[in-house]
Amino acid sequence: MTMSEYEFIFVLSGISLEDDEAVNTLTTELDALLSSQRGMLRMTVTGEGSNAVSAAIATAQKAHELVDDVRFVRLDRDLVGVSDIADRIGRSRQNVDQWVRGQRCPSGPFPEPEAMVGASPVWLWADINAWLRPLGLDDGERRPTREQMNRIDLVLPSVRLVPTHFGGGRTDGGAEVSAFNVEARLVRSASRTRSAAARALHRHLLARAGEATDDEAFLRL
Repeated sequence: MTMSEYEFIFVLSGISLEDDEAVNTLTTELDALLSSQRGMLRMTVTGEGSNAVSAAIATAQKAHELVDDVRFVRLDRDLVGVSDIADRIGRSRQNVDQWVRGQRCPSGPFPEPEAMVGASPVWLWADINAWLRPLGLDDGERRPTREQMNRIDLVLPSVRLVPTHFGGGRTDGGAEVSAFNVEARLVRSASRTRSAAARALHRHLLARAGEATDDEAFLRL
C-alpha cells in the first residue's frame, strides 16, 4: 500500500500555548507547529497514510497518546483571498486576479471560491495549491480535499474513543484492522448521536466496505 504525507491544520482545545509540557511534547514528537490567533489554538502538522483521512486519524490518535488532554475540534480550512495567494507564490495581485477572472488560465479554470467575505471571494488553499501544481508554483505539500475535510471533521471528536490497537498496521485477534475500518468505527460512533448526514456517511462506508473488503474485523466494529 502506497503511503503519502499530508499537511493538516487542526483546531485544538483542552490545552493552551501556556501549557509548556503539552506544547513541547507535540512539537518534539510530531514536529508540529502550534499557534494561537484570537483565542483559537491551531496545530500545523504532517501525517502519513494511504489517504488524507487515514493520515488525519492516525495523527490525531498519536497526539492523544502523547497528550491526553488535547481535543481535536475540526480542521482549519486555511482560506485565502487574492492577496494571500499572491503573497504565498510571489506573484502580483494583478496576475492572480487575471487567473480568477479567466483572462489567463494556464492550468485550466480557476477553482470555485469556498465562500464570500464581504464582497471578496476566498478559496481553500488546498484547492489553489492543487491548481498551481502543474505550473510548478505549489508549495509541495499534499492536503485533504473538501470532501475529505468534511469526513475528517465528522470523526475527529470521536478519535480518542478508539483504542490504539485499531490503528493502521496493528492486529486484533489475528486480523489486520485498517485505517478505513477505524474511520468506519468512528463514523458509527458519531452517527449514534449526530446528524442525519453522519448516519448517511456511515451507511456509505458500510457499502464501500462490502465492495472493498471481506475483512471480518470490520464486521466486528
